[in-house]
Amino acid sequence: ETFEPMAGEVADHAPLADYQAAFDLMAAGNAGAAQAFVALASRYPQDPLVHFHNQRAQKGERGATIVMAEK
Repeated sequence: ETFEPMAGEVADHAPLADYQAAFDLMAAGNAGAAQAFVALASRYPQDPLVHFHNQRAQKGERGATIVMAEK
C-alpha cells in the first residue's frame, strides 16, 4: 500500500468527506461510484485524484485495487 500525506483542504480539490464517500462506493464495487466521481469531477475539475478515479470508473473499473499496467 502507498499513502500520501494530506495537507488539509485545498480550495480547488474535493472536500475529503465527499471524496471518501465516492471512494467508499468504488471500494465496495458499487456501480454508483461512477456517477459520484462524475459529479465530483464536474465540481472540482482541477482535483487530480478525483480525475484519476473518475477515469477509472468510466472505464468500468471497480474496487480499491489500482493495477499499474504501464511503466
